[in-house]
Formats: sequence, C-alpha cells, structure tokens
Amino acid sequence: MTASLSAAATAENPSRTITERGWFRLPEKSWMFLSVMGVGVILLALASYITDQRLNVLFEWMQQVFGWGYALMYCVLLAVALFSFHRLSSNKESAFWLELGQQTAGGIATLSLTFTLLGISLGIGALSDKTIDPTTIQSIIQELTRHFSTAFMTTVVGLPTANCLRALISLKYVRLTLDACDAGVKFKNGLETGEKP
Repeated sequence: MTASLSAAATAENPSRTITERGWFRLPEKSWMFLSVMGVGVILLALASYITDQRLNVLFEWMQQVFGWGYALMYCVLLAVALFSFHRLSSNKESAFWLELGQQTAGGIATLSLTFTLLGISLGIGALSDKTIDPTTIQSIIQELTRHFSTAFMTTVVGLPTANCLRALISLKYVRLTLDACDAGVKFKNGLETGEKP
C-alpha cells in the first residue's frame, strides 16, 4: 500500500519523491518524529524506574527545580540541535547544518549559565530585604536552597548536554568530510569545492 502511495505521488509529480525509512516504510519526517517520541517515552520510563517515583512526581520536581521557562527554551534548543545533527549529511548544505548545530549547542550552554546566574542573584536578592534572626533563619535557608537548586541544576544539565551535542555534530561532520574525500569529492577548508561559504 505504501509503495502504491509512493508510486502515485511520483506519477503526479515526477520531481517529487517520498523518502521512506525503517521497517514500516514511513516517510522520513514521520520516522524521525516517532523515533524522538519513542526515545522520550523510554527515557521517562527509565527515569521513573531509577528514581522509583511516578511521572507526575517527577514532573512536579522538574517544575520546582528548573521552572517552565528554562525547560521550554532548553527543549526547543535541544530539538533544533538534534534536527541539525539529523540533517547533517555530505551534501552542499552540510556547512549550514554544522554551524546551526554548533550555535544551538552554544545557546544551550549560554541559557544554562544565564539561569545559574539568575538563581544566584534571586537568592542573594532574597537575603537583602530580610532581617536575619533565630526565628526567620529557617525560612531564609529554605528560600536560598530553592533558588540555588535552580541555579546549579541548570548548569548540571545544560553544560554536559551542550558539550555532547557539539562533540556529536563535529565528529559526524568530520566523518562525512573524510568519507567524501575518500569518494573523490574535493574539499577546501571543510567545504565542498564550488560551494559558497
């Protein structure tokens, strides 16, 4: 059935072809989306198993520690970096996808460090307008701990992620460049000859 759909799409427009991947012969974009969703579900199940917590408890903890702002921006940047890694191939657009992936990984590191500084400054700001005495010390320490946990957890998660993404994208690009050189494609400064930088 999928083969007949592919043949029909090609018959309607000869320049259009449907790329298919995997066992179920899904279009490439659907396959990539389903792969990301599957990996996400497996990671959530693994996190729930390791911590021995239900998913709603894990999500509440993540919201308290990271906040929705950081989580949303982190996920968007991570998705763009993974998409760049996926699209990186030995064609003329490889330099663009390399640069996009590298800049996005740098964005994750910058975002994490920014939220680290934000958490520290909020913690220090909470100290500035409170009087410290034996009756208030417990609430002050709780508020400081909350701000500092946000500060340091964003760094603990963001910097290793950014470093791993940079390494993966760079190593894939180098591998593709070496494979293209072995196939006889001429490269100059990592770009295919005739390609606009």
